[in-house]
Amino acid sequence: AGGAAGAAAEDLAALSEASGIWHYAQNCYSRCGGPGYCEDFCGPNNACCRLGASGDPPECHTVSFWPITLFHTCTKPNVRASQGSPTRAPPASGLPYVPESNGGLVFTNPLLYKPSDAPVMTFYLYRVQSDEDYAPENQNVGNIPGMLWYLHNEVVIHPGLKRSGTYFSTSKTRLEKFKIQVRPTQPLYNAGMNFAVVNAFDSGKCTGPYRCFNFQYYGYAVGCEAWDRRAGNDFPHGQWDGKVKYKDAAWYSLPGPCPSMGFKDKDKSCISSEPGGACVGGGVPTGTGNCTYSYEKVGELSIDELEGITDEKEFIDSGGYEYNKDTDSGYLNHFWDKKYDSAAAEKRVEIVEGLFKKKYPDLPEYPDPKCDFNRWRFYSYMKQR
Repeated sequence: AGGAAGAAAEDLAALSEASGIWHYAQNCYSRCGGPGYCEDFCGPNNACCRLGASGDPPECHTVSFWPITLFHTCTKPNVRASQGSPTRAPPASGLPYVPESNGGLVFTNPLLYKPSDAPVMTFYLYRVQSDEDYAPENQNVGNIPGMLWYLHNEVVIHPGLKRSGTYFSTSKTRLEKFKIQVRPTQPLYNAGMNFAVVNAFDSGKCTGPYRCFNFQYYGYAVGCEAWDRRAGNDFPHGQWDGKVKYKDAAWYSLPGPCPSMGFKDKDKSCISSEPGGACVGGGVPTGTGNCTYSYEKVGELSIDELEGITDEKEFIDSGGYEYNKDTDSGYLNHFWDKKYDSAAAEKRVEIVEGLFKKKYPDLPEYPDPKCDFNRWRFYSYMKQR
């Protein structure tokens, strides 16, 4: 095994030398502090980029060769192209970029090619995440109450701090915080909503609802879901109506490039024809079908910080349990006790808000937006078109 590992390391070293890319096929996101030029880690004129990450800076959209496509890695941008117009920059007309080779339009609704007159919303969203670093595109996120419900319902119920879930096995370790700006597309705003349906994503692929055909009508709009049946925003997880005791809990979806394929299958052709909603290079969203949101990571807390666990090994060795569904309590830790008690849920939200405020005191405060998605209006409007 040692010989094979040594040979693999030599192969990577040879590739690194031949390509001029340092740390070849390694994850560069943390070492570079995010995407963009990163000469200290990636080498002269090189950048940390990921295939299909439309929120990456312009230089990343000039990359033609990718050592690996599963995460952000060191790449060699086309310096000449990046000094001029990025290869995926939207033209001055405000229309979404459509490569000449695409042979067709990205959207069928002409309103999706024009900026929206809807207002821009600025707020914070959070993601329950493992130690892996990658963009939140083609992901589901939420406000603090929404992410606490997700943790409570799916993640912290396993013994030994495994923190896995229904559709993943990699242990979740932290709660990331993003500043996000959202502008709905004109068709969505005309239907009386700022948010679309929440689309579910599995390994970067949109899996529903209804085969995700809402992108064709409304563009790659940010979706939201709460659990108020009277408001019609409890779709597609209406089975939790009345069970979510976290007040104002909401989940959101951030459609990214090529949502019809998983991370391992995305290619340039798919990314061109299905650009996603993250605005290329960031900035204020225009509300065109491919520029509905921009984001910036501004902080994170470990799950241990939330719960007050200071020594994981000691906690596990002592038989500690975060939350037991049968007893509705933990053992040696009681952060998650009383899942269906509104006062206990409110206290947990206050604790998390306080921890973020203490750790990042200079961040401005933004109110959570109202989740105004309405399933009946959303789908009936589509039928009329």
